[in-house]
Amino acid sequence: MLVAAALLGACGHPGASRLDEARRHPALAVGAADATTPEDSGALLGETGPGSSRAPGPAAPRTVAAPWRAHVLPPGVTLVDEHNGRVAVGEPPARVDLPWTPRLRQLREQEHLDAVVGEGDAWTRQRRLARWVHDLWAPAAPERTPPWDALDVLASIRAGGHGFCAQYAVVLVQSALSLGWHARYASLAVEGRNADHMTVEVWSDTFDRWAVLDAHFGYTVEDARAPGVPLSALDVHEALTTGRRDDLVLVDLGGDRAAHPRPRADFLAYFHHLAVDRRADHLGGPPNGWSRRESWLGWRDATTDGRPDLYADTTDDRAVFEPPRNQVLLWLLTPVPGRRAPGLVLVALRTNATALDAVEVTLDDEPPRRLPLRPTAWDVDTSADAHALRAGGAPFRTLDLETGQLLVWTWHLRPGGNRATFRAVNTEGEAGPPASVELRYEP
Repeated sequence: MLVAAALLGACGHPGASRLDEARRHPALAVGAADATTPEDSGALLGETGPGSSRAPGPAAPRTVAAPWRAHVLPPGVTLVDEHNGRVAVGEPPARVDLPWTPRLRQLREQEHLDAVVGEGDAWTRQRRLARWVHDLWAPAAPERTPPWDALDVLASIRAGGHGFCAQYAVVLVQSALSLGWHARYASLAVEGRNADHMTVEVWSDTFDRWAVLDAHFGYTVEDARAPGVPLSALDVHEALTTGRRDDLVLVDLGGDRAAHPRPRADFLAYFHHLAVDRRADHLGGPPNGWSRRESWLGWRDATTDGRPDLYADTTDDRAVFEPPRNQVLLWLLTPVPGRRAPGLVLVALRTNATALDAVEVTLDDEPPRRLPLRPTAWDVDTSADAHALRAGGAPFRTLDLETGQLLVWTWHLRPGGNRATFRAVNTEGEAGPPASVELRYEP
């Protein structure tokens, strides 16, 4: 049985010390006593860890596919099996406009995006959204550059203006964000000449990967050796630069692998140089989407230097360039020392989901339960030293829903085998990949 939880964040609103709050939590007091290095202790709470190289600035995150700390199990409890998600230790919260941002709400309602995407799995719905954007207008260079706001872009187009790749990307990214999906801008360039193209990647829970969705050309890309699985921009780049160009298959946004009216070679040639924008908060954050010095990350390898003339940051680490989303990473803890609690285990969950609305919990063979995190009708404490939501009898209390990273569960084990599975659920009710653990308890 799960009887208590607290959501702790490494980052939060100004004036609140999330690190101090976390260190005072009894579950983390156990972990702090076991810390082997200061770096381990800091990484637990979301501080920076080793990662990509750059000129002076904070260290980039590292991705781990195992607990960020060793499990600390109480007497009589043994670990049988575990399957963890991929979470970047020290990764800052994603800089995205969340679905409840007023302009995104307006976009979703005005353009009837729920009807646009319809029913089906997430990838099918994401392709429908991109096809809708693709069909809105014929590409042509705009006379002026509209603001980094999908509603303004659409108003300009409908008033007789034009839009090119960047305008398709803005409308697609912000439409996807309004529906609770991760989406980001990707900048591409042809080898040997300054011809750039902006496209979009969305995070696909269906395939547990980033996937290119190009609303300008109207394509996704697949590998002929794995039909039906979309590729990321980095996947396409690596195929092109390792002699596997003929393995690449262009698929139109309706799923048709037949010939497409826009030329294949022109589109694929752009994937020689690539960079991704680490922010998509142009509605709630600084509006300038054209500055590539602050937030863009270039990819470098033997075939490209990452274009340091454009991008201040570059990396050759795939885990940094393609940080997974909607994952859950778990860590098992003994209850606070000095309290006798046989068969009691604390499960700390770290997630990199945004627009997080609930955690789906499945215990043993019981039906899944979705436990809400949203503060609907909850009492909000806005004092500078707390920023806490008092949920009363609700399953969670939280310091900051938007940036909170650590859930601590109390799990009462029954004698014998015990299994628990956790999945992050977004505001659309879509669940990410599962993280699970199986324990055996012998009293």
